[in-house]
Amino acid sequence: VSHTYNVNNTAVNMLSVVFMILYIPGTYLASYLFERFGLRGTILAANTLNVAGSVLRFASIGTDSTANNGGYALLLIGQGMCGLVQPIFVNAAALIAATWFALEQRDLATVIASMANPIGTGVGQILPA
Repeated sequence: VSHTYNVNNTAVNMLSVVFMILYIPGTYLASYLFERFGLRGTILAANTLNVAGSVLRFASIGTDSTANNGGYALLLIGQGMCGLVQPIFVNAAALIAATWFALEQRDLATVIASMANPIGTGVGQILPA
């Protein structure tokens, strides 16, 4: 990454740190959006922003001139968009359980939905590319 975008190691590390920085504001944003637009509207908006952020990250690769003239900024903006909406997906488990499951099923549904992300990450690390 540092060679492709001509940036130092701190700039490369910022691509990860931006997720941690935006998690708390994203959590407040998620709470507001869930209350204002409901589960479906919020998830659809978050998916749209996640796709847009991913497209920006992909577009940052571009040509050599793009990478040298703002490609890293485009990458960081896309990373920030995805980092801002990440809490919507992570924090939706309890709301999904409360919306779709009976009272006696909610605890198990919340556990399963909450564990899907780390289990999926673990499986993705094990499987070959």
